[in-house]
Amino acid sequence: MSTQKVESQAVKAAKALATQLGQNPTMTEGACLLSLPELSGTSGRITLREAEMRVDGHTVTGQSVRNGDLEVFPASELQPFNTLRIAAKRIIAQHSVELGGKLFLCPIKRLDVVVFELEELKNKFDQELASLKLRYDSILEAHKKKNPSVAHLIARHQMVWDEFVKPFGFKLNPVLAVSPLMGDVDGMAASAADQLWKELAADARAQHRTSIAGKEGVSQRAVKALLKIRDKLINLSFLHSGIDRFVDEMNEIFISLPKTGEVKGHDLLKLSHLVLFLSNEENLRLAAEGKYAIPQPDEPEVEEPEDIEAAEADEVTWEEDVPFSTDEDFDPSNVHGFDEFQIPPPSAGLEVLETGWGSF
Repeated sequence: MSTQKVESQAVKAAKALATQLGQNPTMTEGACLLSLPELSGTSGRITLREAEMRVDGHTVTGQSVRNGDLEVFPASELQPFNTLRIAAKRIIAQHSVELGGKLFLCPIKRLDVVVFELEELKNKFDQELASLKLRYDSILEAHKKKNPSVAHLIARHQMVWDEFVKPFGFKLNPVLAVSPLMGDVDGMAASAADQLWKELAADARAQHRTSIAGKEGVSQRAVKALLKIRDKLINLSFLHSGIDRFVDEMNEIFISLPKTGEVKGHDLLKLSHLVLFLSNEENLRLAAEGKYAIPQPDEPEVEEPEDIEAAEADEVTWEEDVPFSTDEDFDPSNVHGFDEFQIPPPSAGLEVLETGWGSF
């Protein structure tokens, strides 16, 4: 059964902004500013103020030495919320470039995708929290049974659900326009481009390390990961006039690769050259400026099939109308100017070489 995506008002508004863009928007026209969602929660741990610690066989107390960390609620049950926090940053980073100060420059034509995916994460956050509420008491009891030596401390510091849940939240911040009141817009674009090269190079290095290095063949999944790098360049092309030319070079390589199955042999060599090129931010900058093209490996030499008939014809050439020799040609009496001779027997001092069949 297919699930239909339900668009929120925020997604619809983002799409409406995208339809108003011209063919070649400037940074202020074609981009917006995003900040990471505010995900909050609890670690499930507390510090016991009066706890004692054993060091070198001695009991130590005091503010300078602390080791009274108590896990009141198991951290493993809180891991899904940390996973969602990481996923939120990944979504924004995939389509945007970081400006610093937790702000990201996002192309407006990708804003609807980013907003929709972040809203999906918020829904998952709410679902995880609802599931945790249903299991909260049973999780605490199991935790105390698993740690009987500190069960009384867990019981003393555990909270009722309404108190425990207060720190949890998932807040989506508003989208801001790119309209600096002070400073140079072009300088902002150049700074964002520099950050884009750094992010793409880091992504390429990670991709090479995990999917390509030391492999004799890579899957289409690895190719798709590199296509995401290309797509990010396309979406942020307003940052540098040379990005489109650079993307065209990348597309020539992608078009030449097989669309199904593993990428092997010379195709893998081309892909490796591309990834290693992308792994260096200076290469990206020079390529955008038109000063450096993506290097390509030499095409493999193809051996021409041998023309067997021509080769056989060239092996031996007979002169026409030349009669074969007769026995009389080898009659010693017909040889003039030479004395008769005899082949000496082995006893005459010559060494006989036993070379076997085919000796000569």
